[in-house]
Amino acid sequence: MGERVPPGVVPRARAELRDTGEAKARAYRARRQGQRADGVVCGRQAGQVEVLTQDYVSVYLPTDQWNGRARFEVTVR
Repeated sequence: MGERVPPGVVPRARAELRDTGEAKARAYRARRQGQRADGVVCGRQAGQVEVLTQDYVSVYLPTDQWNGRARFEVTVR
């Protein structure tokens, strides 16, 4: 497998990868903002419904805006 990685490198690399992933996720969501997407209800709590789109973006709706269907179209915000 090669040489061992020095102990101090692992936490820094982990943090850098996590930060990069989060930045990419924010950028992707920003590009999708305002677009319509097919979604499936995947959770409900505290007066809101979580809808997961076909490209795995979570959209949260107040329960009073939910029509009760398990699958419907949403606007990514």
